[in-house]
Amino acid sequence: MDLKFETGYDFVLQNYYPTLPRSKNQLVELIQQNRIDGFITTPPCDADGFVPDLLHTYRVAYVAINPLNPMEGIPCVMGDDVGGGKMMTEHLIAQGHKRIAFLRGPRNIRSGEDRMNGYLSALEQHNLPMNPHWIMDSEFTFDGGLNSTKILLRQADRPSAIYAGNDEAAFGALYACQALGLRVPSDVAVAGHDDVIVSKYIFPGLTTIHQPMEELIEIAAGLLLQLLNDSVGLESTRRVPARLVVRGSTSTIY
Repeated sequence: MDLKFETGYDFVLQNYYPTLPRSKNQLVELIQQNRIDGFITTPPCDADGFVPDLLHTYRVAYVAINPLNPMEGIPCVMGDDVGGGKMMTEHLIAQGHKRIAFLRGPRNIRSGEDRMNGYLSALEQHNLPMNPHWIMDSEFTFDGGLNSTKILLRQADRPSAIYAGNDEAAFGALYACQALGLRVPSDVAVAGHDDVIVSKYIFPGLTTIHQPMEELIEIAAGLLLQLLNDSVGLESTRRVPARLVVRGSTSTIY
């Protein structure tokens, strides 16, 4: 949907880096110098509290996507990350894997924590041990997945499957396996989360959870437009269901 054509609103993208004072100043200037009707925030914008406080001060309506700490009265769009994490882990267990590692992502992003909780829930439900050495802090980037996977696969008791908390990290995990001479999925299975467009075009195709950011943003934009139009009965939370997409990066262990 062409939101500008359909609604008459102009849409502006603004990067925000919580640790950089210059980035905070740019955001303040954007609000002060422009007539901003509404905001959509994405992780980790709310991690330090600056953005929510700023928008509250200037009385700018906003919708949060996967907020670290949902706030009363602020509509938000959230993926079913706990359910998706459990779904993916159960898929790997059904394939015969008992040694499943998880790349959790940054701790200031709620989705990574929720996906890890789903992963842990599935292990517990199937009476599989949780090995703390198989849960890796990893940036949700190609390099993050690459470096964490190299550490995992050099362990004496290495995992047979790696579930990365997002697809970008999973791409790095796939590359690490290949760089170490391991075959995917026969030597190591790799799975991701989000189902970004590239996931079905790489080789082997990435098994993942369908929950692309584009879909969450479109839903959030719809909620924001309702909020700006003073809609009655606006949903406070919209949760997008997770869906497993199986491709060639996972297989049955014989």
